[in-house]
Amino acid sequence: MSKRQKIKKLNDKGSAIITVIVLVTFVSILATTILYAAGMNYYMKATDVKTKESFYDAELALEAIMQDLIEMSDEAAREAYLDTMIHYAVADSATREYNYQIKFFAILQQKWVEKTTNPLDPTTPLTASEVLQAIADTAYPGAVAPTITSTAAGITVNPSGTAVLSGVELVYTDANGYTTQISTDYIFMLPDMDWSVDSAKTAWDSADDATALENKEVEMTEYVKYYNWTKK
Repeated sequence: MSKRQKIKKLNDKGSAIITVIVLVTFVSILATTILYAAGMNYYMKATDVKTKESFYDAELALEAIMQDLIEMSDEAAREAYLDTMIHYAVADSATREYNYQIKFFAILQQKWVEKTTNPLDPTTPLTASEVLQAIADTAYPGAVAPTITSTAAGITVNPSGTAVLSGVELVYTDANGYTTQISTDYIFMLPDMDWSVDSAKTAWDSADDATALENKEVEMTEYVKYYNWTKK
């Protein structure tokens, strides 16, 4: 055997172990990458679930406020409807519609003013933030409620025939430390009524039984909605 053949034979002795080391290293890196990706995927899903839970918990306050405003709007619609029906026979359909709209938004604003009455000091009305915070607190019995603020001075009636309670801000941090921030307005729309039908009664006055006129059912959830809703 020549000297060159001996050297080549000696050099070949470590190639197998080197190949094995390279393969093991490659497999280890691949396995580590897969495990890391799986761990990150699990972490992201867990974080997403907790974030959604925080969001849904925060929404309880907004839904409680929404329900309160729907009830307030429903009362305003009923009172405006009854008032218009009492004077139904002395007006045409256009005048009935106009009177109903004016009455509805006036009653709506008045009912909001009633909510701001401070029971401890009637001379100092509650702010919109205080009113909304009190409503939100009822949705979280025994738990920390979100902080609710609003820039609204009251319910503003727009020329377009809608009204808005604007600038409502919610900040909620749950037990896991996840914080949800939501801003929205609440928009009130005039419930649809058909005032074109002629009255079967020649006249109504305040002495009539107005409760008998309360026969128009309206789904008020269609007329009070979120507006300019954003989540941060």
